[in-house]
Amino acid sequence: MPHCWQKNQRLLKRTEFQACYNQGEKNFTKLFLVFVKKAPNARIGLAVSKKNGNAVHRNKIKRILREFFRLHFAKLLPYEFVVVPKKHVDANTLQFVHVEKDLLAFLEKFNAKKNGNEQASANFIL
Repeated sequence: MPHCWQKNQRLLKRTEFQACYNQGEKNFTKLFLVFVKKAPNARIGLAVSKKNGNAVHRNKIKRILREFFRLHFAKLLPYEFVVVPKKHVDANTLQFVHVEKDLLAFLEKFNAKKNGNEQASANFIL
């Protein structure tokens, strides 16, 4: 379990975020929009806008999201993930358990779907 995100595990540049938005797949959860794009290794990008509150609130949301991905990094397939909180997400009431419940359900569905597609492709080739 890493204690911090290394540069090769993060999306850093605007062009990387734009590529994920434009070429990736858009997924909706109760609290977040998650953009997903195939990549050589798992990478995370967080985009919390001013619609979610002032800097203190935005940073709290980002801290909770970073902690979720730090704990569950092993469950990520090699994709780039950009997580965007919906504007109704309130940092004062948001807790780690809410994020964990929401994003774990998404990751399980996403992993099952992608693993199913890979297995179906492998069966088709045989």
